Amino acid sequence: MKATLTFFFCLILSWHLSGGVSFTAINEDTHKRAQELLDLSRKQNPENHELAIETAKKALSLFQSTGDQERVGTTYQFLGTYNFALNKFSEAAQYYESALQIWRQRNDLAKEADMLTQLGFVESRQGEWINGFSYLTQAQNLIDNQEDPARMARIAAGMAYVFRESGLPEYGLSQSQRAKEYYLQAQDERFYNFQQMLIGYTRFLLKNYDTALTELEQALELFEASSDSNRELDASQCHGYMAQVYMATGKYDLALQHLLPPLAFYETKNKQGDAAEIRALIGEVYQRQGKTELARTNYQAALKHFREADAPVEKAGVAFALGRLELKESNYDAAENYLRESIETTEDIRSDLNSRVLATAFSASVHERYETYIDCLMRKHKQQPSQGMDLRAFQASELARARSLAALLRDTQTKIVTGIDPQLAEQERTLRQAILAKAEQTITLLAADYNKDQLHQLETSLTRLREQHKQVVQKLQKQNPHYDQIKETANYSVKQIQDLIIEDDQTMLLEYFLGRNGSYLWAITRNDARVFDLEKADVITQAVKDVYEMLSVEPNDDTDKRLNKATAELSKLVLGPVANHLNARRIIVVADGALNYIPFQLLPLSSRDQTPLVANYEVVNAPSASVLGQLRQERQQRPRRTQILAAFGDPVFASNYQQFKKSGSGELLATKSDRDIEVKGDDIDIATIQPLHYSKSELKKLSDLAGSAALIKRGFDASRGVLETTDFSKYAILHFATHGLLNPKNPEKSGFLLSTLDLDGNQQDGFITMRDVYSLHVPVDLVVLSACRTGLGKDVRGEGLIGLTRGFMHAGASSVVASLWKVDDEATAELMKNFYANMLQKGMAPAEALRAAQNTVRQNPLWQSPHYWAGFTLQGEFKESIKLPVPAVAPPGVQNAVGGGLLLALLGGIAWGLKRRYSTTKL
Repeated sequence: MKATLTFFFCLILSWHLSGGVSFTAINEDTHKRAQELLDLSRKQNPENHELAIETAKKALSLFQSTGDQERVGTTYQFLGTYNFALNKFSEAAQYYESALQIWRQRNDLAKEADMLTQLGFVESRQGEWINGFSYLTQAQNLIDNQEDPARMARIAAGMAYVFRESGLPEYGLSQSQRAKEYYLQAQDERFYNFQQMLIGYTRFLLKNYDTALTELEQALELFEASSDSNRELDASQCHGYMAQVYMATGKYDLALQHLLPPLAFYETKNKQGDAAEIRALIGEVYQRQGKTELARTNYQAALKHFREADAPVEKAGVAFALGRLELKESNYDAAENYLRESIETTEDIRSDLNSRVLATAFSASVHERYETYIDCLMRKHKQQPSQGMDLRAFQASELARARSLAALLRDTQTKIVTGIDPQLAEQERTLRQAILAKAEQTITLLAADYNKDQLHQLETSLTRLREQHKQVVQKLQKQNPHYDQIKETANYSVKQIQDLIIEDDQTMLLEYFLGRNGSYLWAITRNDARVFDLEKADVITQAVKDVYEMLSVEPNDDTDKRLNKATAELSKLVLGPVANHLNARRIIVVADGALNYIPFQLLPLSSRDQTPLVANYEVVNAPSASVLGQLRQERQQRPRRTQILAAFGDPVFASNYQQFKKSGSGELLATKSDRDIEVKGDDIDIATIQPLHYSKSELKKLSDLAGSAALIKRGFDASRGVLETTDFSKYAILHFATHGLLNPKNPEKSGFLLSTLDLDGNQQDGFITMRDVYSLHVPVDLVVLSACRTGLGKDVRGEGLIGLTRGFMHAGASSVVASLWKVDDEATAELMKNFYANMLQKGMAPAEALRAAQNTVRQNPLWQSPHYWAGFTLQGEFKESIKLPVPAVAPPGVQNAVGGGLLLALLGGIAWGLKRRYSTTKL
């Protein structure tokens, strides 16, 4: 037996050894053949991507048979690039991921960074911009800025692409300029020239047409003078960008001259994706020239390719262009089909934008698609009134507005799902919110002149949070396999709005949509829904400007007369059509565009009667009906509040530091003033800020009303540090009484002021910006911003006013009271006194309490002008009143024991009394 085993062992060993000798020879030959095929594929790729892929696959198979992992990784990388050129993004990503795993196993950081960069491009081309940023930042953290400028250049170029495509070209410009400098350091002539071209294109996106054309002409000269083999390809792309500039400036013949040669070149080289983009541009030129059939043919050819290539960003854009064309030709059915395709694809892109900055920018860039879709549905409604097109148009209106806020509210709420551990679900929500906040910080950092170490820390933190979130979700999926697939409703239907938001017969929703060709007003009650035609956006906007200019300055003798006329004219435009139907006592206003700047409570119902709406109606504002529903849903999930109020105000500035330092009271002689700071240049001068006299009495009144249930922070305690470390989950109201600041040039830098000096006189950052607010956790029922212009912000089409109000809603507040202009210090203090008395002493809900307070203040002869009483509006949830907490009671056992003791004492007393009475009778 042993002899037999030894024989077989020797036989196997000799077979392996002899095979090893012949295998080495075969291996060398195979390796050589594989390398030849790979080199051949590289030569084939510029002319024929498909052929290059087939050749590279043969090389891959041979390299795999030799076990040469480095060449396998390189071939995966080329296959990814060839597929990417064909817009086959899924296949490209798979090859890049395979290469990435190999480079990680081999600890090749440079090549790992290359694959992460390429994956960033793939994700970005598919509209997955958050993922694109994530891959690019991971790549950057692996690279040394100084030693590897070429790779840093590609990463910066990728970031520039994401910013441009997502609607933030101003940030893309700075990244392209960084990329250009890195390519200069790397002595990469071709891509240096390429970034020169992209800088010109970005200038075009920023509407700097003269500068854009100059930059693009310089780039074209560089391409034509280059000896690079890709110069004709690069020049063709540059011609396409120049054509867009000429198109924007109305020079259509010049635009065509720059488009037709690149089309012929791309088709000759079988670059179908590039050819489709040029066809879409040619279609737009022909449409503007009125050559409808030529425009339609080119659009349709481009759309066919983008559908087949599954390129969502391009597909949505071309489908919109076709829909707009068919609408102009009154082909309403065809227009609706194309526009619906564009909207659905746009929504798919938007659903993955878990970033406020990107979602807001994207909303502004695509808002015209929703406007055109609504216009199409309303035209069909006029032809077929019984088909419900007006309600479908309302659904599109809801879909179009406040989407970044709606999505972020949805993404930060706890998912209520049966069969799961509530604490684990809350942990998942907390991690999800932390990931969103870190992603937001990353994007904000990338938009500035950032430090690489900061970026590394953020990405490391994000990676850790994502891993923790993944583990929690896996646990939840074990409890309910469908947990992660559950999605909240994007927007409410008319029926849901009637049942869940309006609820009673005393409430009416007025939702406005201002369009360039016509505007609409939907009036929805508990049992009815109507739509009214309004004037074009330009007409309404001008009327709003006329009113706002008079409201926002301190009135004089002539103001009221002119203001009455202006408000009557505005009311006729926006309330006139619905005036005869306003039979509810509460009006929910979902404004649009310029209407966000006007408090509806000051408008008269008709020109015959100047009585403002506030006299007879309770007015509530909302970013959208769907957002209002989400805010209500979130509030209902909160635990009962134990404290009524947290208030910050009367902070310490350089001007009042000595008084606070000496007495701790800060009682100063402050002059009557507005609660507003003017921005001169780009920054505020902290040293010039003066204290507000009436904010002290305002805080004292709040303290008196709320009693021990109030947390009042003033002086040195009214600081950023205290704000950021206070647990607001137990408070119903968060109040600020201080200076507000609106930065017209950069609304993101608007905010309000807390203490700018600490107890030792050291300067500290007391300016709370909109970005700071978005990172707070403030799950309160009501935020009151008793400062100037805190309700204003950047007017973004499709989003409304992006400012402090939205920031606090994102931070968790159910409703926000804020101001629309410079408010008077004394009048504001009086308004707030009445507002809180109405809420806390009379039990009124916030909207009702604000209305009653405004009616009280306007009865004062000094403050009759709307300038003094109408500046504050309430946005958000309005239904529930805010009550003082019920005094603490003893536990039931103690209550029973005390009750029992009192009863025994009472019975004992009765028995003693009867006994005494009986004894007296006997005597």
